[in-house]
Amino acid sequence: MQHEMTITVDDATYQTLRPFMERHTGQSLGELLGDFARSRLAKPAYNEAELEAGYRAMAADAERENEARQWSEALIGDSVDETR
Repeated sequence: MQHEMTITVDDATYQTLRPFMERHTGQSLGELLGDFARSRLAKPAYNEAELEAGYRAMAADAERENEARQWSEALIGDSVDETR
């Protein structure tokens, strides 16, 4: 199913898209934008297993965790002088 959509872009964006559209003359702008959107939005920008492994590795790094704790506790002291 197709849906009609009207988009407005600023001149800088149009100038960026124009050479791309000229190189892909066999496709409509709708096809180009659809391909782009599917390639960028259809899958997450990260691998969940890798992200979780990275967080586990950071948590296992005692020195890093200590530095992070000291940093976050120092922030609490900064807020004492804040006016509301």
